[in-house]
Amino acid sequence: MRRKTEQELEYFVSSLTHDFRTPILAVHRSLDLMKTGVFGPLSSEQREVIEEIVWSVYFIQHMVNNILFTYKYKQQKVHLETQQTNVASLIQWAIDNTTTQAFLKQKPHQITLETTIPESAMPEVEIDRAEIQRVLQNLIKNAIDYTPTDSTITISTEWQGQTVRVGIRDHGEGVHPKVESHLFKLYATPSAKKLRHVGMGLGLYLSKQIVEAHHGKIGYEKKEDGSLFYMDLPV
Repeated sequence: MRRKTEQELEYFVSSLTHDFRTPILAVHRSLDLMKTGVFGPLSSEQREVIEEIVWSVYFIQHMVNNILFTYKYKQQKVHLETQQTNVASLIQWAIDNTTTQAFLKQKPHQITLETTIPESAMPEVEIDRAEIQRVLQNLIKNAIDYTPTDSTITISTEWQGQTVRVGIRDHGEGVHPKVESHLFKLYATPSAKKLRHVGMGLGLYLSKQIVEAHHGKIGYEKKEDGSLFYMDLPV
């Protein structure tokens, strides 16, 4: 009975989030048309308000996609389409992506994204580009969320023999020790919510499922002045 209820719930959530995507895209397209002046000229104040709504739509779209793909992974309905991929280009895409820029726009203070990539050639990794991009977005958003002041987030790469490590380093408060064991779980415990406001934890949980589907590893390291989240992808 419990298993049947869980399956019905998963189907309901999956269907609901899938149906959400259509109106979200419609709103997004309408806002884009308004920005171009199709419906008439805009004042600077009107344009500013529309820009804020656009960033919010990107944020909602990211949340809906996380919910949808979380249940797809739970039901093992994701087929990876892998290809040899340059890690540096993947990181640059993540930084320039409009969804990442939307995350930055939500913060009241200035956060800068920078990269530390070796000048020497890095080996390519065999990945599903879209899925690993999803992980990068989640890890970057996590760093942005928990960087409370003007600061820099550094995205780095390191070749470690059989793997390439991609690290996202922030200078926030760090994760409370009591929360570390819950970071990549689907639902956070009450204490985890209280200590770090983890919420449902879908982003980190989904990232773990994606990285492990690539036979890689995802993890967290406490630093003196912040946090390092990383993923190791097999070469």
